[in-house]
Amino acid sequence: MSLRQGYLTLFFAIFAVFLNPAWGEDGKTISNIEARQGINVCIWPDYFSITYLSPRTQQLEGIDIDLSHALADDLGVPVNYVKTHFGQFMDDLEAGKCDVAMFGVGNTKARQKRINFTQPYLASNMYAVTTKQHPFIKSWSDMDQKGVIICVQKGTYMENAMRKSLKNATLTTVLRPNERELEVLSGRADVFITDYPYGQKNGQRL
Repeated sequence: MSLRQGYLTLFFAIFAVFLNPAWGEDGKTISNIEARQGINVCIWPDYFSITYLSPRTQQLEGIDIDLSHALADDLGVPVNYVKTHFGQFMDDLEAGKCDVAMFGVGNTKARQKRINFTQPYLASNMYAVTTKQHPFIKSWSDMDQKGVIICVQKGTYMENAMRKSLKNATLTTVLRPNERELEVLSGRADVFITDYPYGQKNGQRL
């Protein structure tokens, strides 16, 4: 079964690199980087065109891979990648597993309480993805109905936006990104919400 992208704009999401608060406050993060002679960067390696581990080349690619290499070059150290995901990255930052997280993360008020952000450098609309066989979901207006289940990844910009937007549909959350597709393909959810890069990945792969 393949998925169909319902590419209709609902919200405009800003994505940014964000740093451990210690980076800008007392120089602790910079000192740690210099001491270990390397910068640890948290990424989610399934983020198509952002931080993506290509199955063909087994190499990381995407805009935040390029930018993290540029950051490491500026600091004069090699870059080390730490695998994480949206439901875990703030814990990883606070635990010192990485110095910076770079994988297209949206700036939200909840996240601002725990981490600092750089200036945004990437934007994306949000997109709905459902199956080709779905009997009635063809637009955003079709989704917000009683009995419709919409899936988002917990802790993402999409979760907060959909909670504010939905009036009738039921919102369900999952921890890991690929669980969204499984919820839709299994019939436990009618649609999942994502951004343009990840939606493009599903259009090509599923």
